[in-house]
Amino acid sequence: MINENTVQITGNITAAPNLVALDGGKSVAKAVLIHNRRYTVEGETKPREERVAIPIELWDNGKGRAKTFAEMVNTKTPILVKGTLKMDEWKDNDTGAARSRLKVNVTVFSFD
Repeated sequence: MINENTVQITGNITAAPNLVALDGGKSVAKAVLIHNRRYTVEGETKPREERVAIPIELWDNGKGRAKTFAEMVNTKTPILVKGTLKMDEWKDNDTGAARSRLKVNVTVFSFD
């Protein structure tokens, strides 16, 4: 059985990453990556575009990686991220309804 949880996505960051300081001197950078998928449908001449917003997190590795990411990346930076999928689950404080969100825990990033 295959037990692999990896994803690779290209796109642009929607806004400057949010750098959150944690106890012990480490940090996490949080951002949203936009991926635009262009495709054509048989019989149509005009291409279609589909936009997907993907929350990403980059945890500090003890060498300031999250801070470096937050300082280097902006909305005009084409970026490739590789990482693992993570599901956040919680209960809505107002309604008590179950909520969830899929995000990418980035392990490697590079610039186009």
